[in-house]
Amino acid sequence: MVFGRSSEWFETTTSHIIKNSCDRNCRIEIMEKEIEYSVLLLMKSVLAELQYQLEETSRKKIWEK
Repeated sequence: MVFGRSSEWFETTTSHIIKNSCDRNCRIEIMEKEIEYSVLLLMKSVLAELQYQLEETSRKKIWEK
């Protein structure tokens, strides 16, 4: 998986870019969307980790009482 996408998606997109059926603006748009998508995935992962850490801290405090 690349950028959280399937191998098939990556192959199709790469082929589209390489075969010149995608001009400069098209390539820029694809890259911008992939960067946005990757950042969103990263943010979701970070938020999930923070939530987990907060829950663990909360559980530890409950047991300390």
